[in-house]
Amino acid sequence: MKALRGLLILRTSHLTTKIKLRLIPNYSLNGAGFKPVEPPIRTQGKKKKLVVTGRTETPRSHNKKTVMVDESISLKVVELFEANANPERYPIRVEHIKGFEAFGCDIVSVASKETKRLVEEGHTLNLADVLRFIEVKGRSNRTGLIELTENQLSSAETHKDRYFLYRVFRDPGDPAHYELAVLTNPADSKAKKVIRTTQFDLSAGSGADGFK
Repeated sequence: MKALRGLLILRTSHLTTKIKLRLIPNYSLNGAGFKPVEPPIRTQGKKKKLVVTGRTETPRSHNKKTVMVDESISLKVVELFEANANPERYPIRVEHIKGFEAFGCDIVSVASKETKRLVEEGHTLNLADVLRFIEVKGRSNRTGLIELTENQLSSAETHKDRYFLYRVFRDPGDPAHYELAVLTNPADSKAKKVIRTTQFDLSAGSGADGFK
């Protein structure tokens, strides 16, 4: 199966790291569940010395119609994918947990239905029971970019092969069509090209001159 070439942007407070990735495998959601599909190939445009464009639209548009990838729907697609795994995995949403003790992802999957029940009733989750730490990204472009926050990257580095990126693609031309790309251990991906961009803080104490 061909690799799905993507671009992962890892953001920290002072440094932005762009990593070129291969997201595999790729899955398509149909009425019977998920089936493997051939992923797209990212095309490289020709470099131009200078290009003047109009304002960038936010969010992205398709045929002059706004295309949004609803986070709750993306999470539901991933939950369905986990439930269709063999053996089945039991997803628990943790995207609402913030702060330094957060999981650094949207969903954790466990092997036991009983574990899921206890956690949802308020019991403490033992990290050893987690099969997958899953960060979910919804995109309306099959080769859309993926971004990780500093906390998410830290979690990916900590959990390594148990950390996954799930990119949910919603077809703008067919809103009922979804595809899923899965990447294991993104922080240590071999298919990457690192490009660093340094950020500057021009606040008080930086030495920058201010004008009004």
